[in-house]
Amino acid sequence: VPGSGRRLAWTAGAEYQWHRSIHIWAAGIELMHNAAYGEYLRWLDIAYGTFGGRPPSAYRIAVTGGHLYKMGRLRIYTGLGVYIYDPARLYAPFYLRPGIRYYPFRRWGVGISLKTHYFAAEQADLTLFYKFKF
Repeated sequence: VPGSGRRLAWTAGAEYQWHRSIHIWAAGIELMHNAAYGEYLRWLDIAYGTFGGRPPSAYRIAVTGGHLYKMGRLRIYTGLGVYIYDPARLYAPFYLRPGIRYYPFRRWGVGISLKTHYFAAEQADLTLFYKFKF
């Protein structure tokens, strides 16, 4: 919605990785909340009565799969997510997540990624993560 401003969004996730030389395969799960998406759902309900006075939750859950290309401490990430819980169902049931990750320390890393539905970006994520060893 034009002029609606910016809102906070967060994502919590867990991921398992399989290492194959410079290629790393990943599978995981994500829990997302986007305040702008929640505000948009409320706006749709007020403007058009889309949800009958009860806009759904802005929380979504997705399963993910992806590939990381390893270049020293840098990783190029391409991922695909499929929503398993999305009460509003306004977007396609899947999203793409390209990004870059960097490991300044052995187990700690930082990253940036872009969550997109087709060619429309929903949010940019800044990430701080820790790798557990099992």
